[in-house]
Amino acid sequence: MQQWTLRIGALLGLATLASAQTVLTTQYGFGMDDGAITPNGTLAVVRENSAQTRARIHSTATGQLLASAQGVTGTFSGAAQDSVEVTDTRAVVLGSSILVLDLTNLAAPLLAEHAAGLEMRDVAITPDGSTAVVRGGNTSPGFPGGLRVIDLASGALTFSHPGEIGSPTPPNHTYSVDSAVATNDYGVCLSLVGSGPSAKTRVTIVRLHPQGGGNPAVAYETSGSAAPDMDQLGAPHDLCLVAGGQYVAVRSEASVGLYSLGSAPTRVWHHRLWSQPGPMGLTSMDSIEATDQFIATASRFQSTTLFGAQLDLFDLAGNQWHSRFTGDPHDLVFTPDGSRVLVRTHRYLYLFGTQNLPQAPAELTPAASDAEFSTHTFYGAGYDSLQATDTHAVAVVRNSTTALVNFYRLGATTLQRYASGLLPEKPTDVALSPNGRWVGVSGTTRVQLYDFDTGSLVLQHDPYVEPIGWFPWCDGIELDDEHLVAWGYTDSQTGWVSLVDLFSSASSYCTAGPNSTGRAVHLRATGSGSIARDDLRLWASDLPAGSIGYYAYSVGQQSLPLGNGTLCLAGQRYFMPLQLEQSGVAVRDVQYGGSPTLGGAITAGTTWNFQYRYRDPAAGAAQFNLSDALSIPFVP
Repeated sequence: MQQWTLRIGALLGLATLASAQTVLTTQYGFGMDDGAITPNGTLAVVRENSAQTRARIHSTATGQLLASAQGVTGTFSGAAQDSVEVTDTRAVVLGSSILVLDLTNLAAPLLAEHAAGLEMRDVAITPDGSTAVVRGGNTSPGFPGGLRVIDLASGALTFSHPGEIGSPTPPNHTYSVDSAVATNDYGVCLSLVGSGPSAKTRVTIVRLHPQGGGNPAVAYETSGSAAPDMDQLGAPHDLCLVAGGQYVAVRSEASVGLYSLGSAPTRVWHHRLWSQPGPMGLTSMDSIEATDQFIATASRFQSTTLFGAQLDLFDLAGNQWHSRFTGDPHDLVFTPDGSRVLVRTHRYLYLFGTQNLPQAPAELTPAASDAEFSTHTFYGAGYDSLQATDTHAVAVVRNSTTALVNFYRLGATTLQRYASGLLPEKPTDVALSPNGRWVGVSGTTRVQLYDFDTGSLVLQHDPYVEPIGWFPWCDGIELDDEHLVAWGYTDSQTGWVSLVDLFSSASSYCTAGPNSTGRAVHLRATGSGSIARDDLRLWASDLPAGSIGYYAYSVGQQSLPLGNGTLCLAGQRYFMPLQLEQSGVAVRDVQYGGSPTLGGAITAGTTWNFQYRYRDPAAGAAQFNLSDALSIPFVP
């Protein structure tokens, strides 16, 4: 596993790191606080939060800084939910101004620059990559705020509309998490109307390509305090697309609204939260998520004797379910199949099912929970602290100046913690690779990479050793299937960027049969296929307790029933020593020497296939089984 780290601040010497990582150091300027990887995985774009906002463009293949661009307007970059969005050919970076970058012209990448007020808040790019929708900042003399739409081919501003957003961390209304989304046809932005107890959320829907042509135009906007199109109750907090972009769900401080994009009526429904739970404050980083069928939102409730979390669940018809439980809410997420929703508070992780619900309105009971105390809520507990697939979940829980990284297996009604890691500093973010293989965790000045199947830490790097660590404004980490990019601030508010190669050249094939645990054993590889680096490690996970087995490898492939599973290796097979599983995992460092007389030496320019065979008496039948297999090409 190869890593490049670019340190902003004083130059430091190369550190001795695990897995033979290659570390490059250089010197930049101010702190880094958002980034994105292009869909084709070739470039990483990072925002430097300086007065005249800078964008940094890095190669993910080498970690090299390829280009930078800086705005002319100089105020300050300030808070944002998202400040970097990219396509393969364009990037949009928010700060003192909107920077539109041409990623095909790295010699002069700044395509356009536009003003949009102070403390710009959010940006979304249409799925087809043609248009950017920007929730700009607040209006100030010489700096008009509001909403913007930009044509990404030319960089031209095609639409501007008024609308304020308010202070990012005020004492009298909530912290806004997301405030812009886009489909190919519509952009949606939220604005703040009023302040304090009378604050409202204005929802503006922009038709990006009006019938008959012309520039974008407002298709719908809430207004005032009278139904049916009144502004939502309370300050803006979050929004998300629903059912593949057919709808958008909007969460304000006191209500949830569902809006149709392209059919009448635009406002499908607008409901108060159950029993008016009260102000959110700064507690929840994500407060609304959706599937094709359901919308879930988390709130903080309080009374004279206690405080806690509330979940409101809606279907698309507006039927409503609710639950109250212990702890300040911090994050929530649906499993991709929509059958469960998880909510993390500062006291527990809760699992709720969405199948076989009682007739609405009704109270929900958590199907499962796991206790873990966090010393912090608000952003100090991390921006994202919860991620899930259909079978696994990871939750990051801050404990003073460190954090636990807890891994769970998910059943229909069960939540089983199978591993825990330790982040030795304050957490900022957690993200999954799209293939569900990797979990990336960032701290204020640290990067960790975990294998999701095993919960095992496979990489850890501390790009800047300082005791306090500042939080970036936006996010802290981003992954695709092949790369990880993380960034942050140092105590002196200089910044760092780390790029990690996730060793995507190891490819899985063949099918593993279930063992006595009910699960199949899967192989993973960490390190690299480089002979010179000599850092390849194999992991077999979900082994039965007490099982003994061994790794085998060959040049050929096949798929042939054997034992209780499938033999995936063909031709001459070579065997590694017997080993005992540890906590359901068998780990082996691959030795390249092999036995030259038998032809088992692994050399550059060859491709080898690996499989794990193990005893499983409890399964009966043949009493042994095999994992799936990995094919790995080797290079010098």
